[in-house]
Amino acid sequence: GSNDGTARKGGFIQRPRFLGIAEFGPRSLVYHEGRAYRVVAAKLSVGSSHEASAGAWLPTRAARICKRCGAAHFDDAVNGCHGCGHPLGDAQLVQNLYRIENVETYPALRITSNDEERQRQGFELQTVFAWAVRKGRRDVRAVRAEDGDGPIVELRYGPGATITRINKGLRRRKDKHVYGFMINPRTGRWVGEDAASGEPDPDRTPPQRIVPYVQDHKNALHLLPVRPLTFETIATLQYALLRGIEAVYQLEEGELLVERVPDDENRRKPDAECHCGLLFYEAAEGGAGVLTRLVSEPDALARVAREALRIMHIAVPDDPEAPLPSVDELEDVPGASCVAGCYGCLLSYYNQPDHETIDRRNRDARTILLRLARCRTVLLTSPADEAPPVEVEIEDDSWETRWRKRFTEILPDAPAPIRSRIGDHVVLQWADDLVAVALPDTPRELQAEWEERGYTFVRFANDTETWPTTFARLGRLLGVEVKVRV
Repeated sequence: GSNDGTARKGGFIQRPRFLGIAEFGPRSLVYHEGRAYRVVAAKLSVGSSHEASAGAWLPTRAARICKRCGAAHFDDAVNGCHGCGHPLGDAQLVQNLYRIENVETYPALRITSNDEERQRQGFELQTVFAWAVRKGRRDVRAVRAEDGDGPIVELRYGPGATITRINKGLRRRKDKHVYGFMINPRTGRWVGEDAASGEPDPDRTPPQRIVPYVQDHKNALHLLPVRPLTFETIATLQYALLRGIEAVYQLEEGELLVERVPDDENRRKPDAECHCGLLFYEAAEGGAGVLTRLVSEPDALARVAREALRIMHIAVPDDPEAPLPSVDELEDVPGASCVAGCYGCLLSYYNQPDHETIDRRNRDARTILLRLARCRTVLLTSPADEAPPVEVEIEDDSWETRWRKRFTEILPDAPAPIRSRIGDHVVLQWADDLVAVALPDTPRELQAEWEERGYTFVRFANDTETWPTTFARLGRLLGVEVKVRV
C-alpha cells in the first residue's frame, strides 16, 4: 500500500501511514542519514491542486465522532452512532479534514530550542473507526463477556474496518478548540504562525485551515467496558490484554496495535473516571486473523485474560480448569521484583507516554482480568450474511421467541436487531435508525428512558392479531418491504 514519506531530489523515506501522520506532521523535523529536514509542504493530489489553482479551496470533509465509543461518522444522514447506538446530538465535530499521503521536506540549517520543544511536545492525534458496510448493512459481530456476577465488557469485531488517524494540531497550541494547520491550497506549503521559521513563500494565495488525516482498512475489535473506569485502570487493561493476545496467539510486538477511544486529553488524570473503550487493530498487511477469534470462540477472551495475569507476574494455576484465587488472594510469582510495571510485563517502547500511568497493582484492573479469565462470551449480533441471532437462553414460549418468528416471516429483508438485556428485560434495537421494539412485557418506564435518548419505539401489543399492522409500521421505519399481506 501507499505510505507517508519525505521527498527531496528523488529521495523517498517510507513509513507506515499511521506513524507518518505524527513523524511527518506539519513543520516537523525529520532526522535522516545524519541530517535534519523540516516538513514544509504536503503533496496535494492532482485534482486538488488543479482546483485550488483556479481559486478554489482544497476539498475537505467533516466527521462527527461519538463521545461514548469513538466511532466516526462521515455521513450527515445518520442520527445514531453505528458503533454503540448512542445519539449523535452531542458528538464531537471535526471539520476541514483533508487526507494526506506524502509530504515534502527541506534541509533545516538551524535548529532552535523552540524546534526541539515542539518535537518533544508532539501533536494531538486522535484515532477513530467506522465499521465496513456490505450489502447495505454494517459488517460487525458483537458479543458480550459475562460471568456469574453479570456483564463485564462488550466486544465488536469488524473485518476491513476504516481506521482514521487525525492530527488535530500541536499539543501546546493556545486554543485547544481550534484544530489543524494553515496551508497554501495551491502549493501545499504549510503557512501560518510558524511560517517565519521556514523558507519564505512568495505565493500570495490566501491560506486555508485543514486538519490532516490518514486512513486505512484494518481488521478491528472494539472493547467497551460496561461501566466507567479510571484512566489508570483502562490504561493498565489496555496493555495487559495486548500482551495476553500476543502471548496466546504468538504475535510479534507491533503486529497488533491498541488505542483508547475516545481518548480525551482531559481524562489523563489517573484517578479520573472515563467511559473509554479500547480499539485493537491488526497492523500487519492482510491482518494476523486473531481478533475474529475473540468474538467467535467463547473461551478465547478468558484464555487471553489468564495469560495477561501471568505476564503481570501474578501466580496463576497452569490448569485452565483450576479455580482462580480472589483479587485479595493474588500473589506475585516467586522472585518478582517488579513494582508498578517493567519491560518484562506491561511496559514497552510503544507505550512510553503511558509509563507513569500503568500500574499492575491496580485493583480494578486485576478484578476485571480475573472476571474475564472466568467469562464466556454471548452473541449479540451476527454479520450481515448470517441469520438473525436467537440465543439459546431465550425461552421457547417467550414474547421474544414469538416476535422473532413473525419478524423473519413478515420482514425477511430487514437487518437483525441488536439484542440488549436491561436487567430482566430485553430491548431489540437498530442503532443506525434509532428504532427499537417494545415487547408486551417491556416496561413503559424503560421505553420512556430510551425515547429520551432519541429512539422511536414500536410497541407490540398482547393481542398478536394486531402484530402484522405493527410490523408494517416497523418496516416503514427501517425502509424494508413487508413480505406478508397485512
